[in-house]
Amino acid sequence: MEAGDSGPTAKQIEHLVGRTLVDPEFRQRLFNNPAAAAAELGITLQQDQIEHLEELGQNHMTTLDYLARGISSFIEVGEIERW
Repeated sequence: MEAGDSGPTAKQIEHLVGRTLVDPEFRQRLFNNPAAAAAELGITLQQDQIEHLEELGQNHMTTLDYLARGISSFIEVGEIERW
């Protein structure tokens, strides 16, 4: 991260994580192209964040899908907008 470039805010990260957990299509886009998917939410990721998300998608997608299915069973996609 460059000096003066603080990256996404905590609120933006909350929104990104919430959307990732409850929206399977978004989750797939995020792990295939993190920068573009985050930009859909008005978020600019740092290069290290992009690389981390790509790694998560490559190595942990099954676990993430399992977790997301459990969480999305009680949270609707529309509810994350209030985060």
